[in-house]
Amino acid sequence: MSVQLIVFPQYFDGSGPLSSLASELVVDGIDFNTVNTSSSTQSISGALPQTFVNTYTFLGFSIFTINTWYRFSGVASEVDESSGAINFSPDEGIVQRLSSLTFGATYDLTLNITSNSTNLKVYQYKGNVLKSTHTITGTGLQTISFNAYSTADVIVIYSVNSTAIIESVSCSASASTPSGVFTDLSNGQVICDLYEDEDIPLSLSVDDFKNVAEKV
Repeated sequence: MSVQLIVFPQYFDGSGPLSSLASELVVDGIDFNTVNTSSSTQSISGALPQTFVNTYTFLGFSIFTINTWYRFSGVASEVDESSGAINFSPDEGIVQRLSSLTFGATYDLTLNITSNSTNLKVYQYKGNVLKSTHTITGTGLQTISFNAYSTADVIVIYSVNSTAIIESVSCSASASTPSGVFTDLSNGQVICDLYEDEDIPLSLSVDDFKNVAEKV
């Protein structure tokens, strides 16, 4: 019998050498160059953001243009971009319909928030059906996770009663942490050459017994 040394891919924070770079799913989420010229609907009456999402839904399907910002508010103002950040006043929100999602997969939405006087709400919709709600009260990098209910879910960021500034918005597939149990032999493992095969002494013996119940 001989020993073989097999090296498996090493992982750190769920990523390994065989992992592909995560795709960025939010379009224009760093400098927000398209925000100030994006479609804006002001002074909406009714429950926000549900009322606004309903207006862009036909027969249960979202008609938001994918990867495009939309703005809405219940007052006579709107989210605006300034110095590469987006500014929220109370009762203002922004929407983007994502693309290239995998149904059932988990995604991380990360907001880089420099100011947040009270709280921001993040809503996830499939069409106009609300699937998840998250409340963000802090600043800095704030990450929430959601499961995709379609290939193009709608993400809404809404300020209920907060004055807030967001420096960036990013969304990518969540990194999964490996279990440590290797069942797929095509996972990149490499058999290393050793100086020589090492023999392992092996002895087999059989005990003579008649009563199985007495033996361990």
